[in-house]
Amino acid sequence: MDYSVWSRLQERVYKTRITDLDDLKHHIRTEWANLDHAVIAAAVRQWHRRLSACFRAGGGHFEHSF
Repeated sequence: MDYSVWSRLQERVYKTRITDLDDLKHHIRTEWANLDHAVIAAAVRQWHRRLSACFRAGGGHFEHSF
């Protein structure tokens, strides 16, 4: 999952106390369903640019390129 999507999802999931693995799964599913589609659309638009950067980096780290 794109870092920008995961960071938004992670921020929302961990706003509440997680008690166990099933609770974590529940919160991830709930927050994913409520995630603003604009966040996902932006990640999709960036996909080609990120893929190209990954290729240029030979599969190594490339996040600093942005």
